[in-house]
Amino acid sequence: MTAPILRPDVVKRGPPFGDLVAAGSGTAMASVCVVGLLQVQHLAGGIWAAVAVSIAGLLCWRLARIFVRLMHVVPSGAGLFAYVARGLGRRAGLVLVLPYIAMAMLLVGFEALVVGTLLAQLVAVPVPIGGLVFLLASWAICQAGIRIGYRAQAVATWALYAGLLGLSLLGVMQLALRGGLAERLLTAPPAVLPFIAAVGQSLFCSWASSC
Repeated sequence: MTAPILRPDVVKRGPPFGDLVAAGSGTAMASVCVVGLLQVQHLAGGIWAAVAVSIAGLLCWRLARIFVRLMHVVPSGAGLFAYVARGLGRRAGLVLVLPYIAMAMLLVGFEALVVGTLLAQLVAVPVPIGGLVFLLASWAICQAGIRIGYRAQAVATWALYAGLLGLSLLGVMQLALRGGLAERLLTAPPAVLPFIAAVGQSLFCSWASSC
C-alpha cells in the first residue's frame, strides 16, 4: 500500500519556522548542552572547538533534510520508529529505536532533576516535587494542543537563547578587555582523535537539544 503524501496546503498550515526551531530545542540545551560544550572546549580548544561544532551542525543540517523527506513520504506521529520499521521491518525497527527511546527518557529525567533543583532554590520545595511539577506542566501544555505547546516552548526557548547569548558575549568582551582573547582562540590544533571526539560530542548536544 502506497503511503499517503501530505498536500501542500496542509504543509503550509504548519507551525511557523521559528516555533519549529524552538521546539527542536528545550531545557536540554541548558541542562545538558552547556556541559557538553565545555567538554568540546576541553577536547578541542579555542577556534577548533567552533570548527568541531560547525562540522556537527553541517551533518545535522544534512540529516534534517533527510527527515523532511521522510516526513513527506511516511507521514506518521511514530517518527523515527515509523521510518526505520518501513525500511527494515517492525521488529528490527523496534530493536534499533529502543536505545534512542531509553536515552530520551533518561534525558527527560535529567531535565526534570535540573528544573526541580532550580525550583528548590527559588520556592523551597523538595527537588522530586519540583521535577514532578515540571513534568505535569509539560504534559498539560501538550494536552492543550500543539499550537499552544509550540508557542509556549518557542517563547521560553528564545528567551533562553537570548540569555545564554548575552552571557557569552559578556564573557568574550571581558576577556578581550583583559587582552587574553587572541591567546584563547588561536590555540594549537588538537590531535585527530580528540577532534573527532569533539565533533561527536557536538552531535550528541544537537540530539539532546532536539529531544
